[in-house]
Amino acid sequence: MENTEQLRFTHKTVVNRDGFKSGMKREPHYYDSGRGNNFGLLKDYFFLRRFLQCMAEEDKDLIITGSNSHVMHAGPFRVPTDIDLKTPNAPEDVFALVRHLADKGVSPDSKHSIGKSEITPRGVLKTVVNTDFWGMSGSFGMDIIHDPDAETIIKPMRYVLTSDQPFEMKTLTFDDTISGKIHSILDKFGRENGAYYRIKDFYDLYMLCRGKNPDIKSIIRYLNKRIEQCGNSRENFRDICATMQRRTAPTQDQTWELFKRQNRVDADLTAEKLVNFGTSIINEMEI
Repeated sequence: MENTEQLRFTHKTVVNRDGFKSGMKREPHYYDSGRGNNFGLLKDYFFLRRFLQCMAEEDKDLIITGSNSHVMHAGPFRVPTDIDLKTPNAPEDVFALVRHLADKGVSPDSKHSIGKSEITPRGVLKTVVNTDFWGMSGSFGMDIIHDPDAETIIKPMRYVLTSDQPFEMKTLTFDDTISGKIHSILDKFGRENGAYYRIKDFYDLYMLCRGKNPDIKSIIRYLNKRIEQCGNSRENFRDICATMQRRTAPTQDQTWELFKRQNRVDADLTAEKLVNFGTSIINEMEI
């Protein structure tokens, strides 16, 4: 890694490697937090992105979903904190690749190890990749789901360092990505500690849809598929839709302020505005 390389936190923030290193050592949790530069998040994102690139080079069938795929549809608007993948193959085969890359390493400055791993009742293989970077530890989560029927497109993935070579990867269609956000909001509603994740999902939905006209009928088709795959109760989702705006908006202010400090967010975007936007889209679904 050359010292002249630039590390990009968001589309508005650029720091060089030495500045990043000294900033991490001086203030590992929040460095210049008034401007939204969370170097802890940045450090984890750096290795998350490098790890993802190495995985894509080894396995062309991988499908990137979740926050890492948002940049492919709407440009960068928040820092991804985990890797969500779908695969037409066995998740265990992808996990073997993860172990191989952790053993080999993806950067001369880093060491990796695999943390807690499990398969959920829904068949999601969840694992954690631990990193050691300049003597400072970090980690990112990874979810791997078997889905042989996913409809995909191929798009370029955003780089982190200016010297990175761009690479392409499979991802879900825009409408399916939107259906995933809506499903996440409904599925997590009411869970313990769910408020923080819901506000991230509302923000993602707002930024993904901004300036676009989502195809509601297409989104409904994808959403119905997700409901069937996950075994959700459609009646329960309808009840959630009926009460979501009243029950959600008052709980979001504190988690939203934390989120805004960690990401460059427009000052006039409030939790209430995001929830109102999200519920208006969801209510159009008539689930």
